[in-house]
Amino acid sequence: MKRKILSFLGAIALFFILGIASSSFKENETASKLFMLLAFGAPIFLLFWGFSKTQAQRLLERQQWQAAEWRRQGELSLLQMIDAALSDGRLTQAEVDGIVKWAQTNGIPLDGPAGWKLRQAIFLQSLLNGTPCEPPVAPPDGIAWEPGEKFLYAWPQTMMAEFQTKKQYVAGSSGLSIRVCSGVYVRTGGVRGHIEESKGFVSLGVGPVAITNRNLYVMAPIEPIKAPLKNLVSVRALENGVVLSFSGRQKMLGLDAGDHWFMANVIMNARHVP
Repeated sequence: MKRKILSFLGAIALFFILGIASSSFKENETASKLFMLLAFGAPIFLLFWGFSKTQAQRLLERQQWQAAEWRRQGELSLLQMIDAALSDGRLTQAEVDGIVKWAQTNGIPLDGPAGWKLRQAIFLQSLLNGTPCEPPVAPPDGIAWEPGEKFLYAWPQTMMAEFQTKKQYVAGSSGLSIRVCSGVYVRTGGVRGHIEESKGFVSLGVGPVAITNRNLYVMAPIEPIKAPLKNLVSVRALENGVVLSFSGRQKMLGLDAGDHWFMANVIMNARHVP
């Protein structure tokens, strides 16, 4: 920054100095033109020098780019290793140790997407084993937990929707218009209508969703929902959310917290925890 400021001030000074010098050579037209060219050319050259990157800066930027590219390639390799470990549906401690050791050996930190996915996989494996680790997020406030219920996970900002059936009365009319005299008509017949039904997901708003080993808590802003996991029939992870189907009176729910694969697996496997 200091170099840029100095070059900028120097360019202004050169412009005025050389411009004044060119005016002092009125009798010598050649010298006057030369100084006039220098008055424009020298400041431009000085600005180019001041705002161009030094060799040290170019070397630093290249090193930073190489480090970022190395980390990107390492993240991709870690993700591939995690996917390979999860291909059989389970994650063993030996696989976890191998992935962590590879990351440490190659200097790839586990604070990026690959590290987060590894922590998710470890958490899911603990649910499958029935021995969950410490919840990585805090439980939402305002939920009355059942005695002995174990909190497992929560998504603080979730878009919620419920599958509902709407009924709407659509009116109609029938009959004839009979002309009595000029400008006067009499309508015969009556008004008839019918009820139409429409089905689909209706938004419940945005709020926290919590899962325990017994219940799913959907804290909708107007009317919170408590859905027992014993009534859970299916969990489907789609591109735009997770769809939950229940038996009994609980309607189908649609949830979108961003990470659909993880949410679907946590909800599906929460019942393994005693």
